Amino acid sequence: MPRLRDLLPPLPWEKTTRKRTRRNPYGSITVVPFKVKSMDKTRAAIVEGLADTGATFSSIPSEVARRLGLTFTGEVPVILTTGQEVILTMFAGILEVGGRETGTSFSATERGLVAIGVTDLEKLGLKVNPSTGQLEPTAILG
Repeated sequence: MPRLRDLLPPLPWEKTTRKRTRRNPYGSITVVPFKVKSMDKTRAAIVEGLADTGATFSSIPSEVARRLGLTFTGEVPVILTTGQEVILTMFAGILEVGGRETGTSFSATERGLVAIGVTDLEKLGLKVNPSTGQLEPTAILG
């Protein structure tokens, strides 16, 4: 079976990054591959996840955090959009999308959503165009 990222067309602004947009009653869902690296950049993994403008933190599978040896930085209590309170386990690492990278804190999830949060999108100088559902470059505000 082919990998999802092999079936997706490249983004208009970055040939090395691919994306998929699905239409649904609530808007578009933008799925992008991104690279997670250890802080010393000796280990890396590529995962696919949502460009989620409703999420503060980027999230990755727990297995990826363990395999890359990301540094545990603590636990953070958050309230999900469902109103449920949960504790997120956080790890320090580097996020790369389309050749742009930033240091960040990832939440690790056993069965949850894999996503790039809005804070990291802003640090990378990227935004989701709500009309097209595509990632686009934007000014980084200081």
